[in-house]
This record gives sequence, structure tokens and C-alpha cells, in this order.
Amino acid sequence: MIIKTLLDFIYKILFLTTCMNIELVLQLASLLLVVAAGPLVVVLLSLRGGNL
Repeated sequence: MIIKTLLDFIYKILFLTTCMNIELVLQLASLLLVVAAGPLVVVLLSLRGGNL
């Protein structure tokens, strides 16, 4: 469900930014993945009880 929503969001961004350079879109997507990785690691560690 979350993945489908995320893919729909990315599709809408790509559709709305057809005049943008594809390199810029890929850089923004990379930035989004890097920024989302931090909280994701915190959540996964808390689910495991804080054990690495």
C-alpha cells in the first residue's frame, strides 16, 4: 500500500515536471532516498529492541 502510494506520488511528480531535466529529477529522488533512510533505520532498530 505504501509502495503503491509512493510510486503514484513519483509518477505524478515526473508527469508534472516534464519540462525538468531528468538528471535533476533523479538527483531529487536520490536525495529523498537518503533523507528517508535515517528515520527508517531508527524505526527498524526500535522494532528490534535497539539491538544491532
